[in-house]
Amino acid sequence: MSSKKTNVDKKTMLLLIVIVVMTLLLIVENCVFLFYLFLRKNEDYNYTRSSWVNSYTLGGVKYKTEIAFNDGSFKYKTLKNDDLDFTINGKYTVDKDSIYIEYYNSDDNSLTTYSFKYEEDNDYLCFNHKSDCEEGSRFYRTDDERALKYVDLKYNNSEEKKEEKEEEEELSTPQYEKDVVPTFYVFYGQECPHCEELFEWINNWNYENEYQLVKYEVWHNDSNRELMNAVADYLGVEASGVPFIVIGNGTMKGFSKNLSPDQIKSLLDEAVKNSSEGTYYDVIKTVSK
Repeated sequence: MSSKKTNVDKKTMLLLIVIVVMTLLLIVENCVFLFYLFLRKNEDYNYTRSSWVNSYTLGGVKYKTEIAFNDGSFKYKTLKNDDLDFTINGKYTVDKDSIYIEYYNSDDNSLTTYSFKYEEDNDYLCFNHKSDCEEGSRFYRTDDERALKYVDLKYNNSEEKKEEKEEEEELSTPQYEKDVVPTFYVFYGQECPHCEELFEWINNWNYENEYQLVKYEVWHNDSNRELMNAVADYLGVEASGVPFIVIGNGTMKGFSKNLSPDQIKSLLDEAVKNSSEGTYYDVIKTVSK
């Protein structure tokens, strides 16, 4: 009887040892796999753990912009003739070959978003996802010899400026409308996270008055981006990042769930009021003529 019990105890002990060994092997295997994924992530996104430079001259003035990414935060500074012009600090997110930076604008505290696309073949970042990334929009690594070269950007010559002025003068006087449904224009970027938040909020928003929602994607559509810039120039504002909202002749930059809803409602209420009084005009229609 004692002998049988001893054999059972030995078998139980052996089984426990086998279970412990297999468990340890599984733990080691999982740790190795996780470490592999970590290395792959660092390899895939190594362009977000370095510093980049964009250098150019404009009107005889040298500009150098430096941006450094590190663990979800970025620092952005611009030098003008080697003197510090301005700095920006904020956060960034990564999605495959794209970086999205966001910060609060010091002028009006609006949340502003910009994007960079990593061009792996040529190893540079392209500012704002431009489909045709010209030299002036490229950021090179700080240790890249291309970063030392100042790209010469030129103002339009006098003849071009004259033509532009004539075109601006030909713009139609705003056509005021009465008793129309205001249009809520949104210029957005396809991969912009705050644009997604804006559209999600709009979908769940119960506004007491009617409005039409019209959207223009600007990161992958040059015509839409030109329209956004034309609207901004016409109104004398800066279209700095997306989302860029236009309602009547009022604009708003960025989106924050805490602040933006009240601002949007105020713009729409003003547009509804102007429409009832016959003083509403659609700036997009005016610029598009």
